[in-house]
Amino acid sequence: MLLVALKSELFEVKMASFMKLANNLTRVGIGLAVGGAVINSALYNVDGGHRAVIFDRLSGVSQKVKGEGTHFLIPLVQTLIYSMCDQNLQMFQ
Repeated sequence: MLLVALKSELFEVKMASFMKLANNLTRVGIGLAVGGAVINSALYNVDGGHRAVIFDRLSGVSQKVKGEGTHFLIPLVQTLIYSMCDQNLQMFQ
C-alpha cells in the first residue's frame, strides 16, 4: 500500500511540473504570435520601379515618397494609400 501511495505522489508531482511547463510554453507561444502579428502589420514592401505615399491620421498625407524596398509604418496610425509606378519611355532606332 505504501508503494502505491509513493507512486501516486510521484505522479502528482510530475503532473504538476508538466502543467507548469505547459502553461509557460502557452504564454510564450501566445506572446510570440502577438509580437509576430504586430511586426507583420508594421512592415510593407514597395516593389521595384514603384513609389509609395503614406497617409498619417495625425498629420495627413506625407510629403516623403518611399522608394522600393521594405519599410516600417505605425499600425492603425499610418496606412499605405498609393503606390505609383515609374515609367520611363525610351525609344530606340
